[in-house]
Amino acid sequence: MTSVRLHDPEPSSTPSPVLAGAWGAGLSGLLVAALTLRLNPHLEGAWLDRLVLATWMALGYGVLGALLGVATTVALRVVARVRQTLALPLRRVASDLLAFSPLFYFLMLPDVGLAGTLLTRALFGLGFGGRSLFLLAIVAAASALGWALRGLESRAAIRGADAGRLRARRAVAVAVPTLGLALALALPSAAGSAAELDGTEPVAPELPDPATRSGVPVLLLCIDGADLQVLEPMMDRGELPTFSHLREEGVWGPLETFYPSLSPVIWTTMVTGRAPEDHGIHGFLVHRLPGMSRPIHRFPVHSGLNFRLFPLLERVRGMPTLRFPYTSNMRRVPALWNVVGEHDPVGIYHWRVTWPAEPVPGFNLTEGVALLGGSPGAVVQLEDPAIHPPELAAGVPHPETAPVVAPYVTSLDGLDERDERLKAIRGSQERATIEQLLYLVDRYRPMLTVASFYPVDGFNHRFGRDRRDGGRFEPAIEERYRFVDARLGELISRLDRPSNVIVVSDHGYDYQLDHHTHAPPGVLFAIGPDFRRGARVELSVYDVAPLVLELLGYPPATDMPAAGRRAYLEAFAPESLAAKGLPAIKSYGRTAASDRAPRASPQREETMEELRALGYVD
Repeated sequence: MTSVRLHDPEPSSTPSPVLAGAWGAGLSGLLVAALTLRLNPHLEGAWLDRLVLATWMALGYGVLGALLGVATTVALRVVARVRQTLALPLRRVASDLLAFSPLFYFLMLPDVGLAGTLLTRALFGLGFGGRSLFLLAIVAAASALGWALRGLESRAAIRGADAGRLRARRAVAVAVPTLGLALALALPSAAGSAAELDGTEPVAPELPDPATRSGVPVLLLCIDGADLQVLEPMMDRGELPTFSHLREEGVWGPLETFYPSLSPVIWTTMVTGRAPEDHGIHGFLVHRLPGMSRPIHRFPVHSGLNFRLFPLLERVRGMPTLRFPYTSNMRRVPALWNVVGEHDPVGIYHWRVTWPAEPVPGFNLTEGVALLGGSPGAVVQLEDPAIHPPELAAGVPHPETAPVVAPYVTSLDGLDERDERLKAIRGSQERATIEQLLYLVDRYRPMLTVASFYPVDGFNHRFGRDRRDGGRFEPAIEERYRFVDARLGELISRLDRPSNVIVVSDHGYDYQLDHHTHAPPGVLFAIGPDFRRGARVELSVYDVAPLVLELLGYPPATDMPAAGRRAYLEAFAPESLAAKGLPAIKSYGRTAASDRAPRASPQREETMEELRALGYVD
């Protein structure tokens, strides 16, 4: 059989799919690099790092596009052998798709700001039919753009213009405005104040006037992923007695969060009162590219870099580790425990982004550390400690638990005991938070304790679809709320002194999208001597830190976004000293850490496995 050459004899010859794929994807890689630079203002002025980033992105995307082009070419040759008349039209369509679809995808990225949440909803909220229509729309748009460009070229060719020159003009006509857009996106960003922060000395606040202090300790608990859209109906049905009590006897309401809703970022904002651009924590992982001296903190959402490109690069033989969990030394501003710890004992229990353990006057049991049998030798210390003080683990209780599975599923019949979902349910009940937290609070008597408290976000990720679609694990999420409610009631009832207890969550969960990139608000419940009774308030994650400071008699700082409007004062009882409001100071400065590079955590692989299980990384 004679081989068929896929060649357009007309002057406006269609580029090969390989070239089209490499060109379209590579150009989009440059655009994504420009947007990435826009999201990382700390790279301003680092021209070598910027050039390396742009090169990696252009090459990475370009190679992927070329590989798609090769696969398309092979498919077209098969079609040509069967139906030669279809070869040229299909080649034109395929080249248009490979050349222009990446551009349309880029323009829909949420961080570009042109399409809002459209791409998120297409990726997570649409069924098979909806996704098919979405893809068809991209196909139609890319084909229309290719058809229009060919039409312009054909009309010019009729006027006698040289075909080669026309192709060059077409390439320039598309590349120049695209690169112009890339340059516009790469202009210096106004976001962030890292340079200012690095020049700001730490501020040790003066001891507040005793007349401004209530003398009541504060216990701040964060339930990762708790959502009022689940809590309120369950409270109304009488299924959550502890939360119902908090709603009736304290203040409660939604806690506005921000986009993208990534827990380490929001948890850090809640204990600093500062924006991510100020406090320096931008996600779960910080990334490094070979050849770059500075790390990359943020990538455009849905660009596929942290999910696809970096895992692929890490699999290349000889490639160094490119992704690291954020560590506490990377936080650039003081947290609540640094401010209050200047004068009072404080406690930290499994709060996010607290490893390595900062020395505090009290206790610091960092994120993810398990005290096995209460033995100090069971805790990984290495060069960077996981607990402070070193003798903390001695005597900490670790009671045996008997996890219960049946209420979390509609039926146990046929379930494999090795099912990862069953392991997650059992594991979620095993941490001895109540016993350990009560023991540590009693032992160190902190005025401020911040603690992670039985999260529900892992259940949202694993069982959100079952809840929405009526799967076997449909009861799991609500049963988790019942479990948390019971533990919370037990904790509050066993506190041995009057306390102001604040329960928050970093974000809610979108059960229709089965995701929380654009999350609903979190929750706020607060009860104690200084809070109003039965009052609904609407605050944000920025309000948490100044609220806690004023409860303890410390002034808020004007560089905390919530300190200006002080909406959180509505939560305080009129007779509370905190309700009077303290004169704000300018700033609590920055942390004194000399090294902002991520530390090599001994738990990196465990952290990565957890993030993979929850769908945050590949």
